[in-house]
Amino acid sequence: MSEQTLAEREATVARMCLAPTPATEDLDTLGSPDRWQIYRRMVRARMHRVCETALKLSRAAYGEEAFTKLVDEWLAAEPPTTRFFRELPNQMARWALSDEGRLVEPAHLRDLLRYEDALWAVRAEDDRDLPEVVDFSFEGVPAFNPSSRFLPLEWGVDKRADDGSVEPLEGALLVYRTAGFTVPCMRLNPLAAAIVRELRDAQEAGRAVTEAVQRAAASEKRAVDQKFIESLSGLLEKLITRGIVRGCLK
Repeated sequence: MSEQTLAEREATVARMCLAPTPATEDLDTLGSPDRWQIYRRMVRARMHRVCETALKLSRAAYGEEAFTKLVDEWLAAEPPTTRFFRELPNQMARWALSDEGRLVEPAHLRDLLRYEDALWAVRAEDDRDLPEVVDFSFEGVPAFNPSSRFLPLEWGVDKRADDGSVEPLEGALLVYRTAGFTVPCMRLNPLAAAIVRELRDAQEAGRAVTEAVQRAAASEKRAVDQKFIESLSGLLEKLITRGIVRGCLK
């Protein structure tokens, strides 16, 4: 047998580590099967550990044994595409959520996983080299900090009773990273959720803040009256002072 290229050997090592059971052929190709079995256990243990750390609430809700099996199924079905361990929980969560028939019990489990996935992603989000901004204005296009996530969920998974149960959510959650690298969560009522959703869409579409606000008011069937303006002002103050909205695109 000819000697493997570096790329072929890397593929063999990855397959040996990620397959449900390592193939005898791969172990023989690598040589020293016992040592590679130990290496495989170490790699898989670390992968499991980072997923358990990042998604600990989902693991508790789903059950430890079921969660362990879920991680194993992910590794076999859709191996990681990243070299960074910190990105593994996000890849695992995306895979788990890709099938509507997966994670159906308890009812809030999928939302809980979305929430923890967002918290973990925001912690490591790169917010360097961002487009230049100017002061916030209603004529400008809003610029959100990328280290934030808007979550229109059905369950209020940010608040849990002692028994782990949660209440239905009217509105949405907004998680963001602070300057001190903590990741708080804002609860948004239906109107605030509509405004934030439209503002985020406006950034992508190049629409002005004014149009985004008008679209939000229309979607909630709200008149732009004094009460609406007061609610809008309070929300914008929070978004700007907390660094969630950076200003408007230059």
